[in-house]
Amino acid sequence: MTSHTARWTVGLVLVLAALACNAPALRNDGPPTPQDATPSALLSPSPDPIETLPVSGAALNGAEFWVAAEGATEAILSVALDGSTQRLPVPLNPGQQASRLVASQDGSWLAFIVSDADGSQRGAATWNVNELNARLIAPAQEGFRVVSLMIAGDNSALALVSVEDGVPIDEADWFLLSLPIDGGGVQVLASRDSLAEEGVEVPPTLFAWPGDERQLGPILLNAESPDGSSAGIFAVLPPQPLDEGGFSEPFVRRIAAPDERISAPRLSPNGAQFVYLSLNDSDPTLPDDLPTNIARVYDLRLDEAITLQPPQGTAIFGARWLPTGDRLVLDIVRLPSAEQIDETIEQGWVVVDPANLEGWQPSFIGPQRDRLFDYEAFGPQGVAYTVFPDNESWLMVILPDVFTDDIVTVSLAAIAAPDGTPIIVHVP
Repeated sequence: MTSHTARWTVGLVLVLAALACNAPALRNDGPPTPQDATPSALLSPSPDPIETLPVSGAALNGAEFWVAAEGATEAILSVALDGSTQRLPVPLNPGQQASRLVASQDGSWLAFIVSDADGSQRGAATWNVNELNARLIAPAQEGFRVVSLMIAGDNSALALVSVEDGVPIDEADWFLLSLPIDGGGVQVLASRDSLAEEGVEVPPTLFAWPGDERQLGPILLNAESPDGSSAGIFAVLPPQPLDEGGFSEPFVRRIAAPDERISAPRLSPNGAQFVYLSLNDSDPTLPDDLPTNIARVYDLRLDEAITLQPPQGTAIFGARWLPTGDRLVLDIVRLPSAEQIDETIEQGWVVVDPANLEGWQPSFIGPQRDRLFDYEAFGPQGVAYTVFPDNESWLMVILPDVFTDDIVTVSLAAIAAPDGTPIIVHVP
């Protein structure tokens, strides 16, 4: 038995022991089912409901942007299209903080990791934003910590990656788990041991779980190699009901080949495609120390990918789907040549149809490259973005149309200080 296999066995025993104490037992013979006796534990072990303090009893509004601190936070800033804001607390006990916030596609659920003031994890929680209380559906397991979360496209389940704590990341055991969104039986879908032959040793990052009420698709994860390169993108299909009865085993397949670097994968709103950035060093006009990217669009229906090559002298630094799911907003930077290395870098947006790429050119508008922090696409061809502080003020800019100057600027001071750098968690 190899050391990794031995650690996997011990790790699985710890996972099962912790879950046996805090949640329903692991099931490998079928889909997870809720516990019959009691509902999942609330964040507080007290029999009394958690006291929450929402502003005027208001809940998060799925028709607005949700902005939160990138690290640990206690609140969310809800931003309307007209720029009005409301700071709403995350349901937590005093002294606790939330991190790794992930919203469902329709804005009805929020998942996050709960930690105490000393940084120790309490576990993973889910919150139906129309209710006052969140639920700690995956209590912390001794010797493990949660590093990635994803809500199923039909809001039925939560997927999470749990990694061995106190061990170097390239040696640690990890598990991909799933359980019902409101708590219940837990399934192990993949692990370091099961994907070791594919070169997936470092815990992967979950980036999508497409599906709707008609059909739930595979969990999509981006896997790194110990040297920092990408081991590819994988699709993990949870157990499915069989015609003859019972359920299939989890099915794992690599759908994007290993690459020097794969970053920022994004699922289209209709769940049919995803886009990701890939390192590209093929532009001879650029200085050697300037990284460039190309974008690849993978069609889950056709099982094939196309490449979006930027115009010469430019690089793609971001790609976001418009709500229609058929077009992309690309963050394009015009990079200086070796002779112009000290000149200002221009940045702009371009809206492209991956199926029709003839002669597209970027329109250089928007923030300077050195100020852009995060952005998301919304509306027919709108963009909302946050920029690094100017005079210590974090800003969010709502641009309904990338080709006009009709913008709304919102101060993010209410969420950026003292909580940390603000990121867009949900787009209306």
